[in-house]
Amino acid sequence: VDSVGRHKGDSRPLMRRTVSLSPSLTDLDKIYSLISSVLEGVGGDIGSALMLTSDEIFSNIVRSAFKDSPAADCHLIVFSIEVGDGEAVLEFRDNGVPFDPLSKDPPDVSLPLEKREPGGLGIFLATSLVDESSYKRAHGLNILTLKKRLRDD
Repeated sequence: VDSVGRHKGDSRPLMRRTVSLSPSLTDLDKIYSLISSVLEGVGGDIGSALMLTSDEIFSNIVRSAFKDSPAADCHLIVFSIEVGDGEAVLEFRDNGVPFDPLSKDPPDVSLPLEKREPGGLGIFLATSLVDESSYKRAHGLNILTLKKRLRDD
């Protein structure tokens, strides 16, 4: 690892890209595009895992964060991806209702489908595809951070 956190042979600098999104599933394409451009040249499995994770998290924000606030012009969703130090960091910020998706117990996937409580499987899947996840509420924003190592060293 060199002085800026790159692995030997990795000449890509630390990079952060951010995009503001509307609370519409059509904006998933903006997330996919950003992930693809930042992870260009990184293994496809990592990009696929981050796209699936982002899809689930963003879909939950769109479906749940603003249901008590119909004025779409005041809704804020910001997605960012940062690559460096051998990892990719995804961050979702929204000004929706306070909700910590990591506080819910993971679903018992050993139970048959008809015996499980509804909900939670998507968050479970999304967080199982990354190495670290954290949530905080600050300045009226839900901030969910997800980290994925780019290599197994």
